[in-house]
Amino acid sequence: MPNDTQRPDVAVFIDFENVYVSVRDKLDANPNFEMIMDRCEDFGRVVIARAYADWYRYPRVTSALYANGIEPMYVPTYYYDRELGRTGRAIKNSVDMNLCIDAMKTLFTNTNIAKFVLATGDRDFIPLVNSIRQQGKEVIIIGIGGAASAHLAQSADEFIFYESLVGKKPLDLAQDLPKAKMPEKGRENDFSEQQEDGERSRGRDRERAPERERTPERERAPERERTPERERTPERERAPERERTPEPEPQGQPDIYDTLVNAINLARERGYVCSFGSLKLLMKELMGGEFKEGRYKDASGRPFAKFKDFVIEAERRGKVQVFTRGTVNEVFLPGEDPFKLSQFAQEITEEPGAPVIQENELEAH
Repeated sequence: MPNDTQRPDVAVFIDFENVYVSVRDKLDANPNFEMIMDRCEDFGRVVIARAYADWYRYPRVTSALYANGIEPMYVPTYYYDRELGRTGRAIKNSVDMNLCIDAMKTLFTNTNIAKFVLATGDRDFIPLVNSIRQQGKEVIIIGIGGAASAHLAQSADEFIFYESLVGKKPLDLAQDLPKAKMPEKGRENDFSEQQEDGERSRGRDRERAPERERTPERERAPERERTPERERTPERERAPERERTPEPEPQGQPDIYDTLVNAINLARERGYVCSFGSLKLLMKELMGGEFKEGRYKDASGRPFAKFKDFVIEAERRGKVQVFTRGTVNEVFLPGEDPFKLSQFAQEITEEPGAPVIQENELEAH
């Protein structure tokens, strides 16, 4: 069946632990996969979405992934023993290797994929980004400011700050500092002499260029390594969103935002999670299948492009409140405590599971 919309196919690969640790460290929150997938859908039709981690350590996350169309890919990161449980010995780079192999396999077997989205900030994926781009595909990186590698961001066609997806101000990207080169065995003295020569050379440079020392920091900024902007692709070059012809807003009907409140109450009666997707289906049910967000307009008179925008406008009017601190966006009524009612706001912690056995204990057995 031909694709009438002619939207490019998109594959999404998520380095879960990298995203989780970065979001927890920089934003003190859980990663919101719904926001990530919502942004990915702007690039085209998402046909593959996978997240890689040792899910034995994060069993509570998988339900949120499935709710957003993401397939959890199990990758063991520790050695396990049938009787002793987790032994404590880590398997180095196992997630990175599995993600890379899967992405390269997709590159050559699913030739319909035009855009690859990598949610990670690890600079070790730079060779993967280069290999995908060499095959004529576009690569987009979603990373966390202050944690994502600047070199990784520069290697991609486009870089998106995760903070911008959740309405926060991004931090600067992490600069990749070169590692100190260790001296070869038997040449320690030569290495020390080179360090001393370098110090003397830098001292002479400082004496010769006093003007540069007095140059304000902002005037020397262009000499630094260029840090990518939030989205390096110009606005006009982005994939155009589907054209929506605004339909006339129905007149003489009850307030549409009151219908959203009724949908929330109905969802609770049936035991549903009040997510954007479930509420939209319930509004269609309540309105006899006639609900389309494009028929209604926001405060500036523009038709809603997405159901999410419609709910945000309802929040602005004081009808509901949108909770984005969990792994899935949820909608609550004003005055309610989302932290008590949410099913996805609990802290994502590593399950203790079986006791961790240290290597010295294994040797004793």
